[in-house]
Amino acid sequence: MDEQEKIYWHGAHFEALQLELHEYLDALSFKKEHERSKEALRMDTLIIKKIKDVKISKNIGRIFRNHNIVEYKSETDNFTRWDYNKILGYAFIYSAFEKVQMSDITISISLTIYPRDAV
Repeated sequence: MDEQEKIYWHGAHFEALQLELHEYLDALSFKKEHERSKEALRMDTLIIKKIKDVKISKNIGRIFRNHNIVEYKSETDNFTRWDYNKILGYAFIYSAFEKVQMSDITISISLTIYPRDAV
């Protein structure tokens, strides 16, 4: 099937879901092809081992697998569960697009923030 013959089913699927759930239209909100990000999804640092069997003796490198995502948070940043979820999402997206097993990915978070009194 060439590009001109390709049928895009997303619109029909979206309409079918609304039709199937029409009894609940007051309780549900449908968004077609909802954008996940206003800006490009960017990992702060991605470290890939060029030699898979190399042993790294530096502290952070001891936990490295072959694909390593490092997120940096400065003293002016916050770190919340939503930040954690976003970083975890980076790993899943990276796994899907690069065809890398999740078991071959590490996530590290580098924090320069310090605990403060609760406001």
